[in-house]
Amino acid sequence: GGIDGMMLVLKLDNTHRVITIKDGTGNITLSGSDFLLTDPEDRIMLMYDSGINKWCEISRSDNKA
Repeated sequence: GGIDGMMLVLKLDNTHRVITIKDGTGNITLSGSDFLLTDPEDRIMLMYDSGINKWCEISRSDNKA
């Protein structure tokens, strides 16, 4: 959960892991496809919508090295 309008930015802390953010899993709604954080410069921004109780994608940046 979260508070309506709350923003969340996700990034990698190191390159030894890949994190997959899956569309439709739990309370996450992405703009059409899953997103892989593979580089420390990758980012995805989500905003919480309390009307639908979901984290919704605002933007993503895929900066593969």
